[in-house]
Amino acid sequence: MSTLLLWLAIPLLALPAVELPDRLGAAAARLVLAGLGLGALAQGAGSLDPGDLRDVAGQSPHGAWFVGLTIGVLITGTCLAAGVRSWRTTALGGPLLVGLFLSIAPGAIVAVLAGAVIGLVPLALSRALPRRVTRQAPVPERVRAPGPRPASLVLGVLTVASACLGPLAVALAGLCALHWHSWTRSGAIPAPPRVPILPLLATLLLAAWLWLALAIGDGPLISFLRFAADAPVSEAASVLLALLAIGWAIAIVAPWPLDRFDNLSVQLPVLGVVFYLAIHVTPEGMAHWQPLLSVIMVPAAIVAVAGARWDAAAGALLLLAVTRPGTVTLGAAAVLAVAPAGRRMIDSVRLTSGVAGVAVAGVIATMLRDQVVLAVVLALAVAVAAMRHDRVVAPA
Repeated sequence: MSTLLLWLAIPLLALPAVELPDRLGAAAARLVLAGLGLGALAQGAGSLDPGDLRDVAGQSPHGAWFVGLTIGVLITGTCLAAGVRSWRTTALGGPLLVGLFLSIAPGAIVAVLAGAVIGLVPLALSRALPRRVTRQAPVPERVRAPGPRPASLVLGVLTVASACLGPLAVALAGLCALHWHSWTRSGAIPAPPRVPILPLLATLLLAAWLWLALAIGDGPLISFLRFAADAPVSEAASVLLALLAIGWAIAIVAPWPLDRFDNLSVQLPVLGVVFYLAIHVTPEGMAHWQPLLSVIMVPAAIVAVAGARWDAAAGALLLLAVTRPGTVTLGAAAVLAVAPAGRRMIDSVRLTSGVAGVAVAGVIATMLRDQVVLAVVLALAVAVAAMRHDRVVAPA
């Protein structure tokens, strides 16, 4: 598949570096919309070459409307969204803009104009809604959690090592212990007295997953890798294992409307590794439950971004990414897993905003393979929410 338009979009990666300080959220939104548009063209037309796109548009009215609408959204939503406030950000979209104009077929001009109008919708909605200045946003109901203690780091390292090299029982026990440890250190809602419902639920689901896996496997010392290669997992068992894994992953991340954790710096990367290995034990079962997981996590991610709950947003997006195959998705999942820790160690809001935009764009581009409607909703909603913020993934 030709990727010419993708190469022409590379200058957009510099958007956060040259964007105005109060428009870093808009820069991230443009990257998200670029991922939506280019991913849609790659999936629907099978190519990102201008000549191939003109051919697809010329084959049928349906093709003309699909290619035209997508190109129109990219032109206004990604290339021209900066307006006249910053000529440098507009110039970065110039190469992609030229490629898009070369991709327009004569029969798709009306569709391009319609897509251009649609591409302006996120910008219009963001300006109609109250603007949110992250650095001044009061959070009276939430107390920021302290940084991770050495015990959390030790538990995290041991759990990841056990998941990759040792028995899966040790890895799941380590993940459970880390979750309880993080719960005792969380600075999030609800107010005391706090009943540990989520840790109890995660413990029960982890125990059920482990019991079923050991019943299928050939001993208590079996590892994730050996289980995936040798264990005789039936279709029914695969579906049940995947459901249990989704359950304990959601209980540990606690996304909206649960919102129980203010700091996922250690917990999220550890969960990402263990959950990735657990679901690849049962790929058929995960494919069965993936639509349900997407329906749950997409609203959670949107609300988290809109409310500037960056750790919660990273957790929801991680679960969307790690359950999908592909190099792009794996890279996006890795970035999202370390995002909570990264924003506490990196002071550059330009860097964190840009990396966040690219990671979300990668998730959306891969979601278009199996959940088109949810991917479009997620991209547009996150773009609107990001444009309301002066910055995204602000350092803690």
